[in-house]
Amino acid sequence: MLTRYSLRERAAIGYSRRLMPLPLFGPLDVLVHAVRPFAIHGDMYYELQVTPVNDPGDASALRLANHLLSPPPRAGERLTLTFLMGQVTGARRPG
Repeated sequence: MLTRYSLRERAAIGYSRRLMPLPLFGPLDVLVHAVRPFAIHGDMYYELQVTPVNDPGDASALRLANHLLSPPPRAGERLTLTFLMGQVTGARRPG
C-alpha cells in the first residue's frame, strides 16, 4: 500500500523530496532511507521511505509485508522491489 504524505507531514518528518509514482508492475531498485515497523490486526508490516537508485531526487513511502523480506529491512540498504497493480509483491536484496 502506498502512503502519500501531505506537505505538512513531509516537513514534520524532514522529508522534502518530491513524491515519485510507483510502478504498476515490474521491478524497481530502491535505496531505503527510513523503516518503521507497525502491525495491522496482528500482522507485521514495515513502512519504508525510499528513493529509486536511478533517480535519487524522487521519494515515496510504501508498505512491505513482514513475510516478504528476512531479516527486516534497514535504513541505508538497497532493495529490489517487485510490484503488481501498484502493490509490493516481492522484495530481495541484490547480489
